[in-house]
Amino acid sequence: MRIKNLISLIVITMLFIGITNFMVYGKEKAGAEAESKTEATVYNDGKIDYVTSALKFNLAGSDNISDIKSLYYKIDKGDFIEYKTPFSISEEGQHTIYYYSDDNVGNQSKTIAYSVIIDNTPPEVSISYDYKLYGTKDKVYASGVVKYSIIASDSLSGVKTIEYSIDSGKYETYTNPFSVEKAGDHIIKYRAIDNVGNSSAEKTFSIFVDTEKPVVKIIPSGKFYIKENKQYAPKNFQYQIEASDTESGVGKIIFSIDGGEYIVYESPITITKEGEHTIVAKAIDNVGNISDETKVSFVSDSTPPAIELKPLGK
Repeated sequence: MRIKNLISLIVITMLFIGITNFMVYGKEKAGAEAESKTEATVYNDGKIDYVTSALKFNLAGSDNISDIKSLYYKIDKGDFIEYKTPFSISEEGQHTIYYYSDDNVGNQSKTIAYSVIIDNTPPEVSISYDYKLYGTKDKVYASGVVKYSIIASDSLSGVKTIEYSIDSGKYETYTNPFSVEKAGDHIIKYRAIDNVGNSSAEKTFSIFVDTEKPVVKIIPSGKFYIKENKQYAPKNFQYQIEASDTESGVGKIIFSIDGGEYIVYESPITITKEGEHTIVAKAIDNVGNISDETKVSFVSDSTPPAIELKPLGK
């Protein structure tokens, strides 16, 4: 009874996650002539396998009667060639490997087709942030509340993992946006790896975290007159607001008069309406740190004094 030839690509199936790994051959360290077997990643998306060009395909056949004579294969529309050693596919994209064998009395197995996608391209990766940063020619400033998101995409096997590290820390898996709260210079390193092991080049993002609040003050154009713990000013007084910031610099100054809405300060303030008034001011630096409020309360006096003359004689 004739037994049909058996031929197959050697595979190892990972039962728990449904991903297939091919047995492949990789070179040893430089200087070694022999080849040693290593495993290379094969990723299946539920429809087709993805591999890199580093993976090699191995053909093996069996025949229980007259034995295998030869193995043959071709890639896509190429010609069939006799299989000698494990082979790889260098061109990226989808390919089909066709293969068969014959035995020593001329029996030929059926031709089998196996489709695979070669993915040699690493993912694209970038970093984004949820609040403005402020850049100078020397530094990029950020506040400690900024959250950083790392985004990656891969057009073939897909992104498997995104990793990042801060300063000299170890790489860890990115899952959610994160903040860098400690003041000072920092470097965020990040990269992405696809499902067949292609890794993007390491990227870096340098920031200076500014946690210092600006300082703001209100300066009247003259001295107040103090009476019974109240400050009095003439109607022609002007109130200048100044702010300073030692890191990213002052972005803007805002002020409010008598509990009204805050508006952006541009020039000295004059209040002519007679009565009690309060000016409240705040400064915001270039990364959003807000100063403590400063305020000045006073009475604006625009009424001239009354005067009368009385003769002192009898």
